Order: sequence, then C-alpha cells, then structure tokens
Amino acid sequence: MFVLVFFYEEKKYSVLKLKEAVKNSDLQMMNLHTWNTKKSVETKWRDGVYLGNFLQFGENRNDMELLIDGLVDGSITSEEIPVLQDVEGLKKRSRTHVQEEAVSETVEHQQSKRQKVAAIKRCRNLKEQIILSKVKENILGHSDVKTCSTCSSLNLELTVLKKQATELAGELQSKTEAVEYYKMKYRDLKKKYKLSQKNKEKAETENPDLVKIGQHLHIDKRRLALCRVTDFSKYTCDLMDVFLEGKI
Repeated sequence: MFVLVFFYEEKKYSVLKLKEAVKNSDLQMMNLHTWNTKKSVETKWRDGVYLGNFLQFGENRNDMELLIDGLVDGSITSEEIPVLQDVEGLKKRSRTHVQEEAVSETVEHQQSKRQKVAAIKRCRNLKEQIILSKVKENILGHSDVKTCSTCSSLNLELTVLKKQATELAGELQSKTEAVEYYKMKYRDLKKKYKLSQKNKEKAETENPDLVKIGQHLHIDKRRLALCRVTDFSKYTCDLMDVFLEGKI
C-alpha cells in the first residue's frame, strides 16, 4: 500500500510505501477509515525522518502522482482528496498493469541485489589490497628500522629463513643432479642389455648347431650328445662292477 505525504516544513509532496514510511508499531495503531489528514506523523524519507501529513492511502501510485500535479498547480486542494482511494476503481484496473508493476519491482530488486553483491566484492578486494600494501610497507620498513626490538627480531628471523631457503635450494639441486646421473646410467645399462639380447638372438639364428640351456648358456649339440654318452657308459660300468663283485 502507498501513501501520499505532504512534508509541510519542506513544502514537498511524495508517494511512499506505507510499510517503509512508518514504524511497525505506528502502522498497527493506524485506523485508515477514521484518519485525520492534519495529523503530523514522523515519516522516513530520503536519508532521515521528517514530519508530514498523510493525505491519501491506496494501491494506485500513478493516481497519487497525478494528484501531486494538481496540488502543486493549485487545481486540487488537500481537503478535496479522499483519504482512501476508490476501491471499485482499483478493482477495475487492468491486470496487465499490475503484472508490469510486479515485474518492474522484481527487476529493480534483482538489480539492487546485484549492485550490493558487486559493492561487497569491491570492498573485499579493496580491503585485501590495503592489507597487502600495509604488509609490504611493514616488510620494507623492517629493513631500515634498527632501533625497534620487534623489527630487529623480525629481521633476524628473516635472515634465518633466507639461509634455510638457500640450504634447501642447494640440497634440491644436488639431489636433482644425482637423479639425472642415475637416469643416464639406467639408460646406458638398458641399451647394453638390449644389445646383448640382440647378439644372443643373432647367435642362435646364425649357429643352429647350438643348444640353449637355461637363459644364458649355449652348447654345441655334438658336445652335448658326447657328454650324455660318456655319462651313460660310466653309469653302466659302475653297475657291472658292482654286479661282478657280488658274484665273486
């Protein structure tokens, strides 16, 4: 609901939302049907609270703004304005107008919300920049100030941290060099292993008379057969000796 207010000290007219213009306690005590338009009411307007007269209550803001034009040019007096707008006339208003007002209010609310969020982000960024600038100023100032005990302790801690950082950087460099060395050694060993595997495969294909025993041993087939024959003859000779000794 809107209210048409006349601020007699400022001599200004304005249309405000009733719930935003007065306090909730005052709003509950108001009786619109017996309202006295000469009564002074503390009204929230712009950035403060001003005394004003409530001339009319209603839902049609445009009609109230038209009344302001008549009051300013003198074609209408405040006594001629009804306290409450015509209810029947309000019911006959087009629904499209109401929808347009609702849409405009939602759009305004969303825009105000976005503006508030953007303002909050800007404030946060500004605060972070201020804090960072102060920290930088303190860090830069600590190197020049020598009389302050806290500054001297901070300088001492800073030198210790720098020394530790250089030591860690040296250790990291030595370890990276060692890792690179072992990587190179591993690559060389891998190349040698692949080369030996190729040589073995080549030897097997070139010498078909060789027999592979296990993973790394290659023996000539004839030598292997001779070894097997000698082992078998030796075994049979040992059996004959035992048999003959038993008979004798």
